[in-house]
Amino acid sequence: MTYMARGDVALSVGMTATATVLAPVLTPLLTMFYTGLYSDSIGGSDIHVDALGMFAGIIKIVIIPIALGMLLNRFFRKFTARLTAGLPLISCIGICLIIGFVIDKSGERLLENGLVIILAVILHNLIGYLMGFLAGWALRLPAPRRNAITIEVGMQNSGLATALAASCFPAMILAQVPGAIFSAWHNISGAIAAGLMARSVSPENAAPAESAASENSLNE
Repeated sequence: MTYMARGDVALSVGMTATATVLAPVLTPLLTMFYTGLYSDSIGGSDIHVDALGMFAGIIKIVIIPIALGMLLNRFFRKFTARLTAGLPLISCIGICLIIGFVIDKSGERLLENGLVIILAVILHNLIGYLMGFLAGWALRLPAPRRNAITIEVGMQNSGLATALAASCFPAMILAQVPGAIFSAWHNISGAIAAGLMARSVSPENAAPAESAASENSLNE
């Protein structure tokens, strides 16, 4: 999406890498913080968060696959090069299966609460784009970097969110639904946002971002 927006792809990759490294620690801590605020606001009992389980889940779902992918790419480059063309399709099919399973599993309750969840997902996404854009604007960054930050803040790892919700909150069926809906929605909104932001970047300013994307594709 950052490449489509003529953004600084190298900056986007760097931000994603940083977020990935911090995720195993910060995600459990932030989840405990937000669920605590929610429990206090409704005057109910605390929502139990298995922080250690969430930490282990992120390690298994994110860190280990990335590490294995890097090792395969390092020692079996010719083999991985042949797989590269088909991997996006496999990823897309996997995400679609996750979305279908979650929505089918929680269909009845989704009909009761669906509009509220969809509205929350859309607002979460759009506010993320807005905050990312405003941060880049406030720092007076050039358009490619501003676009990269906008996409990075607005789009999230919805597959990870759904997987963590299923493993850490198995009794709360609806906990998995926002991530599943976000998987479909943010690809639509991201494509629209990328198209709009690409218009703000002149070909001269976009050249460094596009060359960085090409170099990154060759390296990975």
